[in-house]
Amino acid sequence: MHCDQAQRRINELVQAGADPQTDSSLVDHLRDCPRCREEAQAAGLLTQVLRAADEDDTSGITPFHQARQRVEARIASSGDGRAGTDRTAGSFSIVRWWRPARVVYASVALAALLAVALIPFQYDQTIGYAVAFAGVEKELAEDDEAICDLLFDLGLLEANVDVLECDTTCNVQVVELKSLEEAQLVVNALARINTAELSSDIIPVREGASASLLERAGRDIL
Repeated sequence: MHCDQAQRRINELVQAGADPQTDSSLVDHLRDCPRCREEAQAAGLLTQVLRAADEDDTSGITPFHQARQRVEARIASSGDGRAGTDRTAGSFSIVRWWRPARVVYASVALAALLAVALIPFQYDQTIGYAVAFAGVEKELAEDDEAICDLLFDLGLLEANVDVLECDTTCNVQVVELKSLEEAQLVVNALARINTAELSSDIIPVREGASASLLERAGRDIL
Protein backbone atom coordinates (compact mmCIF):
# COMPACT_ATOMS: atom_id res chain seq x y z
CA MET A 1 0.00 0.00 0.00
CA HIS A 2 1.33 3.44 -0.94
CA CYS A 3 1.04 6.54 1.22
CA ASP A 4 -1.69 8.14 -0.87
CA GLN A 5 -3.70 4.93 -0.70
CA ALA A 6 -3.21 4.72 3.06
CA GLN A 7 -4.35 8.30 3.61
CA ARG A 8 -7.43 7.76 1.47
CA ARG A 9 -8.15 4.60 3.44
CA ILE A 10 -7.84 6.46 6.74
CA ASN A 11 -10.40 9.03 5.59
CA GLU A 12 -12.69 6.28 4.31
CA LEU A 13 -12.59 4.49 7.66
CA VAL A 14 -13.37 7.67 9.56
CA GLN A 15 -16.23 8.53 7.23
CA ALA A 16 -17.73 5.04 7.15
CA GLY A 17 -17.23 4.26 10.83
CA ALA A 18 -15.59 0.95 9.88
CA ASP A 19 -13.46 -1.06 12.29
CA PRO A 20 -9.84 -0.51 11.18
CA GLN A 21 -8.61 -3.83 12.62
CA THR A 22 -10.03 -5.59 9.57
CA ASP A 23 -7.68 -3.74 7.18
CA SER A 24 -4.43 -5.66 7.46
CA SER A 25 -2.74 -3.79 4.61
CA LEU A 26 -3.29 -0.49 6.41
CA VAL A 27 -1.88 -1.95 9.64
CA ASP A 28 1.22 -3.17 7.81
CA HIS A 29 1.77 0.19 6.13
CA LEU A 30 1.46 2.13 9.38
CA ARG A 31 4.20 0.03 10.97
CA ASP A 32 6.64 1.19 8.27
CA CYS A 33 5.48 4.75 7.52
CA PRO A 34 5.82 7.39 10.28
CA ARG A 35 4.07 10.01 8.18
CA CYS A 36 0.93 7.97 7.64
CA ARG A 37 1.03 6.82 11.24
CA GLU A 38 1.00 10.50 12.21
CA GLU A 39 -2.01 11.07 9.95
CA ALA A 40 -3.80 8.13 11.50
CA GLN A 41 -3.06 9.39 14.98
CA ALA A 42 -4.43 12.82 14.12
CA ALA A 43 -7.62 11.16 12.91
CA GLY A 44 -7.92 9.15 16.11
CA LEU A 45 -7.23 5.75 14.53
CA LEU A 46 -3.69 4.80 15.43
CA THR A 47 -4.39 3.37 18.86
CA GLN A 48 -7.04 1.03 17.57
CA VAL A 49 -5.09 -0.02 14.50
CA LEU A 50 -1.89 -0.82 16.35
CA ARG A 51 -3.77 -2.64 19.08
CA ALA A 52 -5.50 -4.73 16.45
CA ALA A 53 -2.12 -5.47 14.88
CA ASP A 54 -0.48 -6.55 18.15
CA GLU A 55 -3.40 -8.52 19.64
CA ASP A 56 -5.36 -11.36 18.12
CA ASP A 57 -8.52 -10.82 20.16
CA THR A 58 -10.64 -7.70 20.03
CA SER A 59 -11.51 -7.48 23.70
CA GLY A 60 -10.90 -4.10 25.26
CA ILE A 61 -10.90 -2.21 21.96
CA THR A 62 -12.89 1.00 22.20
CA PRO A 63 -15.93 0.94 19.90
CA PHE A 64 -15.22 3.02 16.84
CA HIS A 65 -18.10 5.48 17.29
CA GLN A 66 -16.79 6.28 20.78
CA ALA A 67 -13.26 6.82 19.47
CA ARG A 68 -14.66 9.17 16.85
CA GLN A 69 -16.53 11.17 19.49
CA ARG A 70 -13.30 11.51 21.47
CA VAL A 71 -11.50 12.78 18.39
CA GLU A 72 -14.17 15.41 17.82
CA ALA A 73 -13.96 16.46 21.48
CA ARG A 74 -10.17 16.82 21.26
CA ILE A 75 -10.52 18.87 18.09
CA ALA A 76 -13.03 21.20 19.73
CA SER A 77 -10.82 21.77 22.78
CA SER A 78 -7.49 21.93 20.95
CA GLY A 79 -5.85 25.35 20.83
CA ASP A 80 -2.21 24.65 20.07
CA GLY A 81 -2.49 25.70 16.39
CA ARG A 82 0.00 23.06 15.23
CA ALA A 83 -2.48 20.76 13.57
CA GLY A 84 -6.14 21.31 12.87
CA THR A 85 -8.89 18.98 11.68
CA ASP A 86 -11.53 20.30 9.32
CA ARG A 87 -14.75 18.35 9.06
CA THR A 88 -16.48 18.58 5.70
CA ALA A 89 -19.38 16.39 4.57
CA GLY A 90 -18.76 13.94 7.42
CA SER A 91 -15.09 13.38 6.67
CA PHE A 92 -11.90 14.64 8.23
CA SER A 93 -8.97 16.17 6.41
CA ILE A 94 -5.70 16.98 8.10
CA VAL A 95 -4.44 20.57 7.68
CA ARG A 96 -1.11 21.55 9.20
CA TRP A 97 -0.47 25.13 10.19
CA TRP A 98 3.14 26.10 10.84
CA ARG A 99 3.33 29.25 12.93
CA PRO A 100 6.97 30.17 12.15
CA ALA A 101 6.27 30.17 8.40
CA ARG A 102 3.15 32.26 8.84
CA VAL A 103 5.07 34.79 10.95
CA VAL A 104 7.79 35.06 8.28
CA TYR A 105 5.25 35.55 5.48
CA ALA A 106 3.38 38.17 7.51
CA SER A 107 6.62 40.02 8.29
CA VAL A 108 7.68 40.06 4.64
CA ALA A 109 4.26 41.32 3.56
CA LEU A 110 4.32 44.05 6.22
CA ALA A 111 7.82 45.14 5.22
CA ALA A 112 6.78 45.36 1.57
CA LEU A 113 3.70 47.38 2.48
CA LEU A 114 5.72 49.80 4.59
CA ALA A 115 8.29 50.20 1.82
CA VAL A 116 5.58 51.15 -0.67
CA ALA A 117 3.92 53.49 1.82
CA LEU A 118 7.14 55.31 2.77
CA ILE A 119 8.91 55.64 -0.59
CA PRO A 120 8.29 59.16 -2.01
CA PHE A 121 7.06 59.53 -5.56
CA GLN A 122 6.50 62.44 -7.92
CA TYR A 123 3.03 63.72 -8.70
CA ASP A 124 1.25 66.91 -9.76
CA GLN A 125 -0.87 68.75 -7.23
CA THR A 126 -3.42 71.48 -7.90
CA ILE A 127 -2.44 74.70 -6.11
CA GLY A 128 -5.10 77.00 -7.52
CA TYR A 129 -7.29 77.94 -10.48
CA ALA A 130 -7.48 80.50 -13.26
CA VAL A 131 -10.40 81.42 -15.51
CA ALA A 132 -9.82 82.34 -19.16
CA PHE A 133 -12.61 84.45 -20.69
CA ALA A 134 -13.24 85.20 -24.36
CA GLY A 135 -15.85 87.75 -25.46
CA VAL A 136 -15.48 90.24 -22.62
CA GLU A 137 -16.81 93.66 -23.64
CA LYS A 138 -13.96 96.01 -24.50
CA GLU A 139 -15.24 98.81 -22.29
CA LEU A 140 -15.46 96.41 -19.34
CA ALA A 141 -12.04 94.86 -19.94
CA GLU A 142 -10.26 98.20 -20.35
CA ASP A 143 -11.81 99.65 -17.21
CA ASP A 144 -9.05 99.15 -14.68
CA GLU A 145 -11.43 99.09 -11.74
CA ALA A 146 -14.58 97.39 -13.03
CA ILE A 147 -13.52 93.74 -12.84
CA CYS A 148 -11.28 94.36 -9.83
CA ASP A 149 -14.24 95.86 -7.97
CA LEU A 150 -16.28 92.82 -8.94
CA LEU A 151 -13.67 90.50 -7.46
CA PHE A 152 -13.50 92.61 -4.31
CA ASP A 153 -17.28 92.45 -3.91
CA LEU A 154 -17.07 88.66 -4.23
CA GLY A 155 -14.51 88.57 -1.39
CA LEU A 156 -11.69 87.40 -3.68
CA LEU A 157 -9.08 89.82 -2.39
CA GLU A 158 -6.06 87.92 -3.71
CA ALA A 159 -7.35 87.37 -7.26
CA ASN A 160 -5.84 89.34 -10.15
CA VAL A 161 -6.98 90.25 -13.67
CA ASP A 162 -4.90 90.06 -16.86
CA VAL A 163 -6.23 91.58 -20.10
CA LEU A 164 -4.56 89.55 -22.85
CA GLU A 165 -5.75 90.99 -26.18
CA CYS A 166 -8.64 93.00 -27.52
CA ASP A 167 -10.45 93.38 -30.83
CA THR A 168 -14.18 94.03 -30.77
CA THR A 169 -14.13 92.07 -27.51
CA CYS A 170 -11.27 91.09 -25.23
CA ASN A 171 -9.69 87.97 -23.84
CA VAL A 172 -9.31 88.26 -20.09
CA GLN A 173 -7.82 85.95 -17.51
CA VAL A 174 -8.59 85.96 -13.79
CA VAL A 175 -5.81 84.27 -11.81
CA GLU A 176 -4.85 83.29 -8.26
CA LEU A 177 -8.18 81.74 -7.38
CA LYS A 178 -7.85 79.28 -4.51
CA SER A 179 -10.61 76.81 -5.29
CA LEU A 180 -12.92 75.53 -7.98
CA GLU A 181 -15.81 77.19 -6.15
CA GLU A 182 -14.10 80.59 -6.42
CA ALA A 183 -13.51 80.04 -10.13
CA GLN A 184 -17.16 79.17 -10.73
CA LEU A 185 -18.22 82.21 -8.71
CA VAL A 186 -16.18 84.49 -11.01
CA VAL A 187 -17.67 82.86 -14.13
CA ASN A 188 -21.24 83.42 -12.94
CA ALA A 189 -20.61 86.98 -11.78
CA LEU A 190 -18.90 88.16 -14.98
CA ALA A 191 -21.58 86.53 -17.13
CA ARG A 192 -24.22 88.66 -15.39
CA ILE A 193 -22.53 92.00 -16.15
CA ASN A 194 -21.16 91.21 -19.63
CA THR A 195 -23.76 91.81 -22.34
CA ALA A 196 -21.77 90.20 -25.19
CA GLU A 197 -21.63 86.45 -25.74
CA LEU A 198 -19.11 85.17 -23.22
CA SER A 199 -17.16 81.92 -23.09
CA SER A 200 -15.04 80.75 -20.19
CA ASP A 201 -12.59 77.99 -19.35
CA ILE A 202 -11.63 77.05 -15.79
CA ILE A 203 -7.95 76.01 -15.72
CA PRO A 204 -6.36 74.14 -12.80
CA VAL A 205 -2.92 75.46 -11.87
CA ARG A 206 -0.60 72.58 -11.05
CA GLU A 207 2.92 72.14 -9.75
CA GLY A 208 5.16 69.13 -9.20
CA ALA A 209 5.41 67.67 -5.72
CA SER A 210 7.00 64.69 -3.98
CA ALA A 211 5.48 62.72 -1.11
CA SER A 212 4.92 59.17 0.08
CA LEU A 213 1.52 57.50 0.18
CA LEU A 214 1.59 57.78 3.96
CA GLU A 215 2.22 61.53 3.85
CA ARG A 216 -0.55 62.07 1.31
CA ALA A 217 -2.98 60.05 3.40
CA GLY A 218 -2.10 62.16 6.44
CA ARG A 219 -2.73 65.37 4.51
CA ASP A 220 -6.09 64.12 3.28
CA ILE A 221 -7.15 63.24 6.83
CA LEU A 222 -6.07 66.61 8.18
